[in-house]
This record gives sequence, structure tokens and C-alpha cells, in this order.
Amino acid sequence: MPRSPQWFHQLASALTQLQTFPAPVVDRASLEEMLQISRRSAIRLLHQFGGYQAGRTFLIRREDLIAALERVQNGEPFSYEVRRRSRVVEDLEGMRRDWQARQLKLPVPAESRQAASLPAGLRLVRLGVLEVEFGSGGELLGRLYELVRIAGEDLEAFTALLGGIEPGP
Repeated sequence: MPRSPQWFHQLASALTQLQTFPAPVVDRASLEEMLQISRRSAIRLLHQFGGYQAGRTFLIRREDLIAALERVQNGEPFSYEVRRRSRVVEDLEGMRRDWQARQLKLPVPAESRQAASLPAGLRLVRLGVLEVEFGSGGELLGRLYELVRIAGEDLEAFTALLGGIEPGP
């Protein structure tokens, strides 16, 4: 699919401006400003939308331009571009959240622990109930990470520490 015109993103604003535009015709320079496009692009659009040349000036009736822009706005290429842009924004937001999560520094003790005991702030209350003390979200994640790290280093000792409870899948 060919690249969508950059002026698609100015379409709603241009239609709003045209509703209160004081003149019955729109010239090339006004169209350039409304859609934030180059001189050549404005001339191309004026020809495409049924504009005409009066002397050295390109013009189009305001109503004709509104109708042409509304057709573009209701067309499939415009709808596709709106959906594409929405997906890009969602993807960027997801990447931003992921980047923020990766910036979180977990407070994990540097010393290596033995699997014979749970890390500080974790207590096995009874079979199947683990109590975690924490003062912040980062501290909670750090303690849980430490627990998983200990289990990964020596799963048999960790299982024995929990009273023989086998880890799930």
C-alpha cells in the first residue's frame, strides 16, 4: 500500500477551519496553511479536487473543497491510516511501559544465600501460606525475585525448606 499523505493528520482541523472560512473560494496558499503542505502538493490537490486557475492563482469553491475532504475522510485509505496510527501509538505506549519496568532496580542482597533459609522479610506461616514484608513495590519484587533465585539455585533444598511441597508446572 502506498504511503499515506501527511496531510491526513490535518484533515479534521482543515474541515473545522473551512466551516468558518470567510470567502466563498479557497486559494492555494490557504490550502497550504490548512493542511500544512507544500506549494506543489496544494496545487496537485486543487487539481484533483476540481479546482481551477484564475490568472496565476489556483482556486476551489469552499463547498467543493469541503465535499472533497469529507470524501477523503470517509474513504478506506484514511480509515486505514487512522487505525495504523492508533496501533503505532499503542505499540509506543507499550514499549514505554516496558522500558520503565526495565529501569526498576530491585533491592536484592548481593551475598549468596543458602536454600536452607528464606530471605529476610519472607516467612512460611504454615503449609501453603507465605508471608512477605515489604515497604514498597520495588522491595516486594526484590524479595520475590530473591525467593525465585534461591529456588533456581537448589530446587531440592528449596522444596525441603517448604516442607516437601512440590513446585507446580
